[in-house]
Amino acid sequence: AAAPVAGDASAEGASAEEGASAFTPTEYQFASDYHEVYAGMQDQVLQGANTAAIIDDMAYWKSKGQDSTAGKLLLVDHAGGLAETKVQHVFFDGNMGSGSAQCVDVRDVVTGEPLAQSDAEGLFTHRVDLFQATTDVDYFVQALDACELKFSQKVLQSRQVAGAAGDDVASGEAAAGSEADRLPPKEYLYRNIIPALLPALEACQRDRPADPVEFIAFYMLRHSKQYSKTLKA
Repeated sequence: AAAPVAGDASAEGASAEEGASAFTPTEYQFASDYHEVYAGMQDQVLQGANTAAIIDDMAYWKSKGQDSTAGKLLLVDHAGGLAETKVQHVFFDGNMGSGSAQCVDVRDVVTGEPLAQSDAEGLFTHRVDLFQATTDVDYFVQALDACELKFSQKVLQSRQVAGAAGDDVASGEAAAGSEADRLPPKEYLYRNIIPALLPALEACQRDRPADPVEFIAFYMLRHSKQYSKTLKA
């Protein structure tokens, strides 16, 4: 998708002309690091200006045959379920198709892969009924409530699945747990935690990112298949 452009307003007290000249947009250049864009938008909207203006590139979208993967970008922390359970992004648009997002490109922030319309609709996207939206003052409130309800249901389902999986391995972990309880704190960490963190730490040392903690977190999300809950020394 085309790179979004976002920015915040100028300092308080500045005139309209001064504000316009002082405005500096934030430009994101996409390669594979979608998480940097996601983190930047999260910080701007939730911690900074509390608003963002995003310019979509209609000419680019049309040049790609109006395909959804070239549409307006919406990044979500999905990870095959719901990795992010505290923040819900919902994209309202009246031009989305019934069987295809068409003009909205919903992607997973870790893998960068597009989400199927069936996974996004009613959860991250809402196809606006333009007539109802103009005649019913509660239309968007009710639509958002429905999206939030579906989000809560998905979170509950994912926790139930995780709980069932945990029950399957509980008996095996019980014996290992009794041995781990006897280990000194430092040896426990070196035996159980460091093997999982080591690839991420090595990559962090090599790349020296501006935010090493965020880098390590997203590295482990992107390479989740390398790790398991039963690491062996």
